Amino acid sequence: MKNKKLIDGIKLTPLKQIIDLKGSVMHFIKKSDKSFSKFGEVYFSRINREIVKGWKLHKVANQNFCVPYGKVLIKIIDFRKESQSYGQLDEIILDSKQNYLLLHIPAGLWYSFKCISNDYSLLTNLSSIEHDKNEILEKSLNDNIFPKW
Repeated sequence: MKNKKLIDGIKLTPLKQIIDLKGSVMHFIKKSDKSFSKFGEVYFSRINREIVKGWKLHKVANQNFCVPYGKVLIKIIDFRKESQSYGQLDEIILDSKQNYLLLHIPAGLWYSFKCISNDYSLLTNLSSIEHDKNEILEKSLNDNIFPKW
């Protein structure tokens, strides 16, 4: 992803880890971060090995992901007709050991993710609003408009 321009609105921010013999402190998000808009809720999604979740689109909520345990491949596709990145697919790996990042996904983008570690993975999400089933669209992993896993 280093040389490719990301889909409009997506932000990737390196996160700080403080590691010593006792363990580690893994930063996630601060209210002063550019990706933070407001607090709705935080949740953790456990993803078992080789399991794929998605496709989802939030009409209102902004998502802020990090992976404090494991390794997750996230696919994001832009079907916003007014977007300069319309039709673009981004594949981003979040990894607690080698690629510890904050991924900001604005409302209006479709995403799906898969655990690609040997164990389960834990994805953390700070959403800008509380869960509202009426603002979420979901599609099957087999829907032909999306890339195959």
